[in-house]
Amino acid sequence: MRPDGRHLDKYRKHHPAQGVTSPPGTLFGYFRMKVGARTLEIISSGERHSPGGLGSWEHVSVSVSRKPNETPTWDEMCAVKDLFWAPDETVV
Repeated sequence: MRPDGRHLDKYRKHHPAQGVTSPPGTLFGYFRMKVGARTLEIISSGERHSPGGLGSWEHVSVSVSRKPNETPTWDEMCAVKDLFWAPDETVV
C-alpha cells in the first residue's frame, strides 16, 4: 500500500453503521468517492504493518452506493487500486 493516506482524507467519511471516522492520514477506514457517474463505498483494512492496520492483509471492499445488485466495473476498481496502492504493486 501507499506510505500514507493523506490523499484519501477528502474521501474519508463517518461509517454509517459503526459511527466512527478513521484518523486523518491513515489508510484504513470508510471512504466514499465518485468515479464517473457512480459513487463507490470503500472499506479499507489499511497497511498491514501500520499501528492501525488489521494484521497481515491489505484489503479493500468496494461496493456501488445504493446499488446492492451491481458490482464495480474494471475501471472503477482500477481507480480504487490507484488510490490505495503504488503503481508498481500487483493487486488481486
